[in-house]
Amino acid sequence: EYALYIVLGAALVMGGRVGEDLSASLNRVRGTLAGALVGTALAYPLGMSVWSLGIVVAMLAWLSIGLGWGKPALRAGIAMAVVGLFTHVSDAADYGLWRVLNTIIGVSIGVAVSRLVWPVHGRDEVAGAIDRALAATMAALDGLARGVSSDALRPLQVEVLDTLAELKTARTNAQMAQRLDRNTDLLNARTVLAVRAAIDTLGASLKLDELVQAGARTECVQAARDAIAPLAAHAKAVTSVEQLVNDFTARHDAAMREATHPDVDAGTRTLLAGLLSELQQIRVVLLAMRDGDGHAVTR
Repeated sequence: EYALYIVLGAALVMGGRVGEDLSASLNRVRGTLAGALVGTALAYPLGMSVWSLGIVVAMLAWLSIGLGWGKPALRAGIAMAVVGLFTHVSDAADYGLWRVLNTIIGVSIGVAVSRLVWPVHGRDEVAGAIDRALAATMAALDGLARGVSSDALRPLQVEVLDTLAELKTARTNAQMAQRLDRNTDLLNARTVLAVRAAIDTLGASLKLDELVQAGARTECVQAARDAIAPLAAHAKAVTSVEQLVNDFTARHDAAMREATHPDVDAGTRTLLAGLLSELQQIRVVLLAMRDGDGHAVTR
């Protein structure tokens, strides 16, 4: 009679990644179990009433949010309990048992399909997130080197932040999926490098903006942008390692010489030194992410 919930359970946990599916199914089962227990416990003494509804919502919110199950578990639990309270008061225990069983069957099928039919492995998900993080970093560096306006730069900065969040999600999903394949390489070292490059790029963009806002000499700001240019080209994989080292070193030294100009005050000199330090960190990371033939790789 309640077999429809098998289909619903499978559909609700099917996602694009095995780890995502495992996490979603686990939380859905948790919410369904909690909703069945709470709904059944309140159906007999209170029946269908505003009091039972209020207690159900409060208890499931405390369980789902308090124990970190998330909003999907809360929604599943409330739906489970409310249906039991308002349509199955006389057979709440029987309904709850079948609903839980059907949900478990459904999510198991959903996860099996993700794993065996259309698997998206954790390593591939992390690798894709690293690629997108590097692309966003490259775009931001390119914008800094070209001296785009703050309004044009802001979406590039937001994109870098979004890819950092995506990397975190990919890592979480991949670690969940790794339970199915213990030998999976989750690209830990490359993830750290990609995150460092993204964070240092954001730091450099903020320092360059401070340099402009401080009224630094045009030659000083341009020297800093010139030092960024080879980093952007290297992130695009269009320069060799040797060319990056030579170009960056020359432009970095030129920017340092600008800092010694008599018209540059101490505050501006400090800002420029901080910016150049960020650029040095980005250079080190980009070099570390290159393989032997000089191309950026994540797989």
